[in-house]
Amino acid sequence: MVVRPNGDSAVTLSTNPVGALPAGWAAELVVMPTGQVLDAGKPVRVTLQTGARTAAAYLFAGTGAFVGEQVERLAPAALMLEAPYPNPFNGVVTIQYALPQQSDVRLDIYNIVGQRVATVVAGVVAAGYHEAAWDGRDAGGRVVGSGLYLVRLATAEAVLVQRMVVLR
Repeated sequence: MVVRPNGDSAVTLSTNPVGALPAGWAAELVVMPTGQVLDAGKPVRVTLQTGARTAAAYLFAGTGAFVGEQVERLAPAALMLEAPYPNPFNGVVTIQYALPQQSDVRLDIYNIVGQRVATVVAGVVAAGYHEAAWDGRDAGGRVVGSGLYLVRLATAEAVLVQRMVVLR
């Protein structure tokens, strides 16, 4: 299932299995872009916040090995930092990133002159798809001014940067 954005919208998915799965079978719902895996063999309710992006959910059912293979295929193959959204923003911005393996991560915000304004994530993060939010405040809790800011994702393997604009 793919959900295309139509403004700031959300879609709620609910599953309510009828009967039990055959012996040795599994059913899993994978919510993208976060990569969240839910056991769809029992009732599940999840809300997809589409915002300005396309969201997707994949339902896999079959033998445990088949389901495991399909879920693994959705895992990120490379380090990735998506463009922050909404962009420009005046409140909270969402930053999505993907790690192909567990990594020591720093997700920092810099102003245009290269000064670190805030640290959003610092520490070891599991492999997979992740989402962080920045509220437009510096490390001291002060609201930052309008302007261009950089989101910097750093791991031992690479450094990725995206731009975003704060409008006050």
